[in-house]
Amino acid sequence: MEQNENTVDVMDMDSEMSIEKAKDTKKTVKRLFQLLMKQKWRLTVVFIFALGSVVLTLYAPLILSDGIDIIFKGVKEVFALGYGKFNIDFGRLGEIALFLLGIYVLSSLLMFVQNFVMAKVAQEFVLSLRKELSQKLANVPLHFYDTHKRGEILSRISNDLERVNQVLQEGLLGLITSIITIVGAVILMFQMSWILTAISLVSIFLGLIIIAVIGARSHQRFADRQKSLGEFNGQIEEYFSGQIEMKVFNLERPMKEKVNQSIDNLYDTDKKAQFIMFAIMPVIRLVNQVGYVAIAIVESISI
Repeated sequence: MEQNENTVDVMDMDSEMSIEKAKDTKKTVKRLFQLLMKQKWRLTVVFIFALGSVVLTLYAPLILSDGIDIIFKGVKEVFALGYGKFNIDFGRLGEIALFLLGIYVLSSLLMFVQNFVMAKVAQEFVLSLRKELSQKLANVPLHFYDTHKRGEILSRISNDLERVNQVLQEGLLGLITSIITIVGAVILMFQMSWILTAISLVSIFLGLIIIAVIGARSHQRFADRQKSLGEFNGQIEEYFSGQIEMKVFNLERPMKEKVNQSIDNLYDTDKKAQFIMFAIMPVIRLVNQVGYVAIAIVESISI
């Protein structure tokens, strides 16, 4: 009876391993940034190139508007009179087109460099974490391996480090680019029309509220998914290494049933997590489209 209770305690510990939160989140984040600051020069390069790419991307619509004005002036008189020839300055229009092409090419090059450097930052950061984890696992007491499944430990190391890699390459770079884009876009928008800017900010605020609500639910869904994944990997590792004992004691059928149950549980939790993740973007697009419609209505009335 005592052995069963101990087994249950160990199982509970293993089940909670995948969703264990940091005891001190601020301290953990601080440690991560301290490790990232070892590559501060590369991060500086990423920021500079991201700034240049965003500035060029925001500047391109202003140049494009000049080309649209040239076309509009060339056809305005014909539509007003109902007859005549279009008087479009194709020479100036060609210069604007070439200038736009150069801006887009240069912006793409800057974006390529920043992604390349950020990928190197992420890979070296993850490599340093792997080395520290290897040293840590080599120095932990043997009791740790008695109370934690090897499959669970391997699952956490491989999956969590892959998540860190994804966050650095996609999340951190996207965060830097988004902040620069938002600041630059808001400045340009206020210069053009404060009314339309206010409408855009309202739609953005609604989008943030939706993201916060969905994000709170997605956290639990992905926590359940990680828990199921850890349990599944732990079972597979144990059953594979103990297959001789399973055959000796004729445990193939019950072990197979447990594995199938874990697979079904993993499928269910992963489906829910993926659904709520992919549900965010359509909702955000809907809010953005409503904002676009509101801007078009207000601008058409003002014209």
